[in-house]
Amino acid sequence: MINLELNQENLKEVIKKVIHGESKYSHYQIANWCSNYVNYFEDFEVLPLYLTLSEEIDNQWELYLLNSFSQEELVSIKINEITMPISWFQEWDRKLNCR
Repeated sequence: MINLELNQENLKEVIKKVIHGESKYSHYQIANWCSNYVNYFEDFEVLPLYLTLSEEIDNQWELYLLNSFSQEELVSIKINEITMPISWFQEWDRKLNCR
């Protein structure tokens, strides 16, 4: 579980730490945190980019699992050890910094 406040700066920081190999969170935890971000802020006025990006990270995690592993594998593997490609985090970081 990620015990960071759900805000834009923390989203940027979480992504940057993954890119630099400094993250103490699994990609599963990051996807769940992003899902919480979307659920919390979808009814508030926040920058659409951050909301959209959080939703994209959560969705990509789900798609990555479905496209990369069989049902049998998903039951037996340690979900916290699965990692998405770092290039995806680099792209999300680029999107946040190009606004």
